Amino acid sequence: MPTTLSQFEEYVQEMIVARLDNNDASRSLLHAFTFGEVERPWKFLPHSLWPVGRHIARQVLKTGAIGSLPALLREKLNIDWTQQDERLLLRLKLAIRTIDHYTPSKLLHDQMAYAAVRASRAPLRIRSLP
Repeated sequence: MPTTLSQFEEYVQEMIVARLDNNDASRSLLHAFTFGEVERPWKFLPHSLWPVGRHIARQVLKTGAIGSLPALLREKLNIDWTQQDERLLLRLKLAIRTIDHYTPSKLLHDQMAYAAVRASRAPLRIRSLP
C-alpha cells in the first residue's frame, strides 16, 4: 500500500488506467449508486412526504457518488459530468461543511468514538469553515 499521498494518487491513477473497466459489474454498481431505491431515512417521516424527499435524496447521493469519482474514471465509464453537475457538487460540499461546522461534536461521532475523544482530551473540532 502506498505510504505517501503522491504515491497513493499514482496508485489510483494506475488502477483506473490498467485495472478498472466499463463492464457489467461496474455498470451495475454505478446503477445502484445513482438510480437505486432510496429508503425512507426516518420512521417518523410521513410516507406522503417521502416521494419528494426521495427525489432530493437520490440527486444528492448521485451527485456525491459520481462527483467523488476521479474525472479519468468518469470518462472511462462514459459518465456525463457537466459544469452544472460540478456546480451542484460544489454547493453540496459547501452545505455539508456548513452543517458540519454548526453540528455539535456529540452528534458527529458515534458514542464510542465520542467517549474516546473526550477521554483523551483531544480537541473535537480541528477543522474550520473555509
